[in-house]
Parts: sequence; C-alpha cells; structure tokens
Amino acid sequence: MSRIRANNFTDKAGTGAPTFPNGVQVTGVSTFGNTVVGGGTTQLIVTGNARITGILTIGTSSITLDGSNNQVNVGTGVTLHHTNGVQVGSNTLHSTGLTVNSLNVGAAVTISAGIISATSFVGDGTNLRNTGSTLSAASGSQRVVLTGQTSGTMTASATSSSLSFDASTGTLSATSFSGNGASLVGIATTSNGELRSVQYYTSAGSATWTKPSGLRRVRVYVTGGGGGGRGNISSGGTGGGGGGTAIKVIEAASLGATETVTVGAAGAAGNSTSSGTNAGDGGTSSFGSHCSATGGSGGDVGGGGRYIRGGSGSGGNLNLIGGGVVCSSTAISQAGTPGGNSFWSGGGGSGKNDITYTQSSVGNAGSGGGGATGGSYVGAGSDGGTGVVVVEEFF
Repeated sequence: MSRIRANNFTDKAGTGAPTFPNGVQVTGVSTFGNTVVGGGTTQLIVTGNARITGILTIGTSSITLDGSNNQVNVGTGVTLHHTNGVQVGSNTLHSTGLTVNSLNVGAAVTISAGIISATSFVGDGTNLRNTGSTLSAASGSQRVVLTGQTSGTMTASATSSSLSFDASTGTLSATSFSGNGASLVGIATTSNGELRSVQYYTSAGSATWTKPSGLRRVRVYVTGGGGGGRGNISSGGTGGGGGGTAIKVIEAASLGATETVTVGAAGAAGNSTSSGTNAGDGGTSSFGSHCSATGGSGGDVGGGGRYIRGGSGSGGNLNLIGGGVVCSSTAISQAGTPGGNSFWSGGGGSGKNDITYTQSSVGNAGSGGGGATGGSYVGAGSDGGTGVVVVEEFF
C-alpha cells in the first residue's frame, strides 16, 4: 500500500493519539497540529521543506526562534534582533556601534567604564579632548608642571627643579621673580613693605595723587619754595632763604582715595633799580592735610634790617628748617650772598663786582636764589627754587 488517506488517526482503542514505534517518514509538505514525535532520544528527520507556524522552542526554553518579531533568543544571554542587533548579556553590537561594559585587547589594554588602561601610549596627544583628571593634594615638596593649553588641548609640558610647590605649607618657591607685583594681594608680611614706585611733583601749583591698589603706606617729603635773591645797584643784595621740609610716613588706611598735592612757588628775584627791591618769599608746599612746609624769605639789601630765614616743616615725623642767610647791619661790599640751602640742594650762587661773575644763579628744589652784586657791575637777584613733593609708595 503506497498511500493512506484519512481524516483522523487514533490508537488501537480509538481513545487517543496513535504511536509509531518504527517512526514515520514524510515526503513533501505536511501540516501537523499538536504532535509529539518520539521519546527522549528520538531524532526528527525532515527531508525537504518544513514549516512551523508560531514560535519554535528548542530545548527547555533554551533556544527560541520568533519569526513574527524577527528575533532569536539563546537562553537569556544572547538575543539577535533586526533593530537592536546582537545582544550578549549587557553588551550590544548594533548599527550605531558597539556597547560593552569592558573590552580587553590582549593583556596590555583594557577599556572599562569609559577608562582606557594601557601599559604605554604613543603620540603627543594633540588631538585628545577632555583630558582633565581629579587631582589629589600631596604633602611635601612637589615639582610644578608647566603646560601650554589651547582650547583644553594638552600641547606641551615642562618642569624645572627651580620651581616647586610645598603642599604642606602652601609655599611656591622659585629662584627669581620678575615684575613689580602691583597686582598681588593677600601677601602677609611683617616688614615695612617694599618700595616699588616714587611720584615726583616739581611744578608749582596743585596736583592730585591717587592711591594705588595694594598700597601699604607712603613716605612723603614736602619742601617749600626757596626765597628770591635781592637786587641792588650800590651794594650787593642777600640771597633768599631755603624752603623748609617735612618728612612723614602715612599708613594706607589713613589716606584718602586721592590726596591734593600743593607745590610752593619760587620766590621772585629783586630787581636792580636805583635803590633795588626786596625779593619775594617762597610758597608753601603740602600733601593733603597730613604735612606741609613753608617757603624761605626773600633776600634784602645789606643793612636793610630784614631777617632772611629759611622756611619750616610741620606735621611730619621729621620737620626741618631751610637754610637762612646772613644779613649784615652794614652794607655788603658790592657783592651779594648765596641763597640758603634746602633739604635737596644748595642755594643759588651770588653775584660779584666782577665782569665775569656779575649775575647770581637761580635756586633749585626749594633752595634760595642768589643775591645780586653792586658797584660797577650791577646785576639783578635770582629766583628761588620751586618747592618739591616726593611720594614713595610701599606695597
């Protein structure tokens, strides 16, 4: 018999599914419902095409072929999916790349948790980005590493034994420093500070001093203007007195944001009219309201009865009197006297009844102008020296 046609097959008793002890060989295409084939060691041999509608499970839920979802599972560890790619545990190979927890390349290179570990690296690292790392403080003296950075890229580095940082004391050490340190702040010191700049005021009139940032204190020198020298035609005139000087150290906290600086004018010289004229007094110099110094007296003629005094400082830690000039009660014999000295300079020279030395000389930096000669070679007196204010700035 070569063909059997039937709607149903049952066992001999007609109460259940039939069994085929010697197996069943099927040629062609067959459709089976719920079918049990063989026992535990039975092999299923399909010659030709086989079609399974639904999910094919091989083993005890170990391999699942799911055609409807385009997915193959091998246990719970491996999944093949048309969208998610190949997933092995928590590692995935998909269309946009490879996602893994850890990747080992031999024994030398490990990639894990975003960190690449290797026994060595080659190249200058110019294309590396985001190379920052967490730094931890260390005790003792450490080398300082200098590096050039361009938009976060490590381009070069260097170190030197002359530049170090002691983490335990917070001390940066170097063999030398350059610059005036004007922008440094918070530097504790027990000294009087470092003299870093000096301001000079030598033009008569008012000016404004501005307190610089980081200033600790100033030392101020204030000198009044020198008196002018007397002129005369019969007998010589006296020189003018030197301006006084006040010297004061002022702490930054006692200074305003600005201070007015006043420089005393020079005393004008006396002329050489028939009787001559007295010279003018020097002007007063000051630094704010902190200290000041008056100018020297203008010169007189010999026997004129005027006392030629130097100016005097006030308000300073040290107050000095400018040089005075002797004014004899008798006429000066056709020659003048030099001007009085200031803190900074000697007085102007006097004239003499000599064609070579007729004219006296002008005072300088607050000193008095020289007195004129008389007699055959008449000359005018000389102006005193303009006052001076000097501000030394300590940081």
